[in-house]
Amino acid sequence: MAMPDFGSAGALGVDDLLVLLRDRVRFERRRQNLSQEEFAQICGIPLRTFKRYESTGTGSIELIVRIARGFGRAPGFDSIFPPQALAPQPRGIDAALARLEKKIERRQAEKS
Repeated sequence: MAMPDFGSAGALGVDDLLVLLRDRVRFERRRQNLSQEEFAQICGIPLRTFKRYESTGTGSIELIVRIARGFGRAPGFDSIFPPQALAPQPRGIDAALARLEKKIERRQAEKS
């Protein structure tokens, strides 16, 4: 079985992406020579739930998180949701005056 590749995932519909994710989970579990029962135990999920996931590709976000943790891949969520620095907000009296001026301008524009 070839490893399912996410390279074209951006062009896939949701259903196809779920199938791809399911296939990748199955591939990784088999690559690690783990039975469904062993892997479900590692993830802390019922065997029946894991079997259903591997056959249908559907499950909750909690299930996906548990599976990612079971593979030791939870840190990979940073690549999906990379931390973004917040833009510094102006502070002080000048910033307060600028906000008031904008508010006054918006109110005047609404009256016009």
